[in-house]
Amino acid sequence: MIRLHYQEWSESLGRVEQELLEVYVSREELFLRKLVNATVIRNRMFEHTSNESENNREHAIYAKPFRDYDVEAYGSAICKHAFEFVDVGHSIEPVFCVWHNGDFNVKSMLYGIAGPMDISQLLLDHYLIEYGNSYEVIYTLFDHERKKVLFFLKEVKD
Repeated sequence: MIRLHYQEWSESLGRVEQELLEVYVSREELFLRKLVNATVIRNRMFEHTSNESENNREHAIYAKPFRDYDVEAYGSAICKHAFEFVDVGHSIEPVFCVWHNGDFNVKSMLYGIAGPMDISQLLLDHYLIEYGNSYEVIYTLFDHERKKVLFFLKEVKD
């Protein structure tokens, strides 16, 4: 297992303000956690600013409190949906939220998801296509406590 630290970074101070979380994760889960845009830790959302590794053994993700106005027209809806989920997964699972009429709606999407690497592969894409429908990935979020990776998507019309 690999040790990962989440650190709250202050731009104004130019330093770490506090440690948010220390966890031990598999290499696959480490990859997933570094790819998302933000993480929910103890019911607070933190936007990733950077990450690093020391001797490829110690890893850190630097983050700042999420500000909904930083994510254009979608920020407040992202924040709202980040805290709507009450179920906890047995393992990490994706949730797809599609923008429609000014809000996000959860949509079932048929991807062969078997684990963190399958989710990570989707996180590498800017667009997801399902049955001819294209979706732009607007934002991604990992909920540490609930074991969910939220994909916030917007359908792209031709």
